[in-house]
Amino acid sequence: MPPPADFDELYAASRRRLVLQVLTLTGDLAVAGAAVRDAFVAARQHWRRVGRLDDPETWVRTRAWRVARRRTLGRTLGVGRRTGRRVARAWHRDREVDPAQRQVLVALQGLPDVQRRTLLLNHLATLSLPEIGREVGESRERTEQHLQRATAAMAVALDDDSTAIRNRLEQLAPLARRAGLPRVTSVHRDGV
Repeated sequence: MPPPADFDELYAASRRRLVLQVLTLTGDLAVAGAAVRDAFVAARQHWRRVGRLDDPETWVRTRAWRVARRRTLGRTLGVGRRTGRRVARAWHRDREVDPAQRQVLVALQGLPDVQRRTLLLNHLATLSLPEIGREVGESRERTEQHLQRATAAMAVALDDDSTAIRNRLEQLAPLARRAGLPRVTSVHRDGV
């Protein structure tokens, strides 16, 4: 699929898909929406360069994942300032997350980061193994090992067949649609 010809088309075509990818990476819808918004603002700011790339969506996804991981790092490693207890994941407090969605989010968070990214790039971004390897910084062989391990771990955690993983990930799309994203005109304004 050729990349969109301009920024507006890219934003319209990929923003929800990218929110789903960042949500599955972090498990935090607010962080996912903010990271995707910030990545598109940065893409708009650098559109002369980004717009000439073979696949501008890859640039935006990589930026959004980096922003999201930086924002969630303190939450996953840290403890609450006042209570001293671990900070709960956002989906634990969200009553609109049904048990099947919660099970997928918990299973994803149980994977090592590189395995989770490899699995998500394979199932939600539908990249080839060499493309995934470039994005995660691993050889094709290591990427294949990460994907196999992640697939096996997810199948066990979800008590499902490995062929159902993509469908289980896509069940999170209704959550991703709840992310409030700005209109493209706001992104243009913020990116200038």
